Amino acid sequence: MSTARSPWIIGDVDDIDPAVLRALVTTPVASAPRLAGGSVAAVFEHPSMRTRSAFGVAAAALGATPVVFTGDEVGIDRREQAEDVAEVLARHHALVGARLRRHATFERMAETFVRARVPFVNLLTDRAHPTQALADAITILERLGSLEGVVVGWIGDANNVARSLAKAAGALGAEVRIAAPAGFRFAERDLEEVRAYLERAGAGAGRVLEVSSPEEAARDADVLATDVWVSMGEDPAKRAAFEGYAITRELLHHADAEAIVLHCLPAHRGEEIEAAVLEGPQSAVFRQAEHRASAMVRLWTWLLDEVGCSVRRQW
Repeated sequence: MSTARSPWIIGDVDDIDPAVLRALVTTPVASAPRLAGGSVAAVFEHPSMRTRSAFGVAAAALGATPVVFTGDEVGIDRREQAEDVAEVLARHHALVGARLRRHATFERMAETFVRARVPFVNLLTDRAHPTQALADAITILERLGSLEGVVVGWIGDANNVARSLAKAAGALGAEVRIAAPAGFRFAERDLEEVRAYLERAGAGAGRVLEVSSPEEAARDADVLATDVWVSMGEDPAKRAAFEGYAITRELLHHADAEAIVLHCLPAHRGEEIEAAVLEGPQSAVFRQAEHRASAMVRLWTWLLDEVGCSVRRQW
């Protein structure tokens, strides 16, 4: 959760009111040139394909010009301080996103965007990936018709993607089971954050459970989800801990016969997911990737309404 609590700062899913989250997931929006003549910016410290592509699609849908910076171009806290980067971007653009190595950097930058009343969205940090979670929830709803009573089995590292998905799916009524090896499970802080958000969601919320094995997570599940075992910048030796934590055809047999499979991509076939599962009839992975753009357009539209954004300026 963002320490800078403003409705236009989205550090993680729990920066979105649960009622708003439900509306974002259930209600498509039409393209409209809300930002015609304006611009939006994104900073990518990490390499990006889906997020950067979706960012450009969302900008086009709203009539904005996208301006994208790589980490080397900006050099946050090397070439110049994160706060200075935020100050300039807030003065130039109607909305800003950032894919950052450390969530603490997002929080530092957020303070500037709070003062400037410019929407600032986390496009991935080491703690959270809220736009991915929105895309996941949209995909589940589309394929299964609801998230209420749905069982989501997460297999693998209880990482940033898992934390955000647990908040989103749990708040919308799902039971989220996390199967992760020792040393890669949710910290107590993570569980507290997730459960606090589910409490805010009220009586219709689901629950989040840590389970002992992938088979237990998959038992009669409606959704199986995973991510790579080694994320950007992590030690490759980490892979050894995840033996047996893959979504395979055998594991899929433990799930409901109509279960769908999610993966935020990029996928490593033969590691965290079998090629036959990724490319099989129960895979919703590439539709999930398509909905990354849906998630951004919906979120941006709501944020711009919240802030009352106008791009009319005198130069």
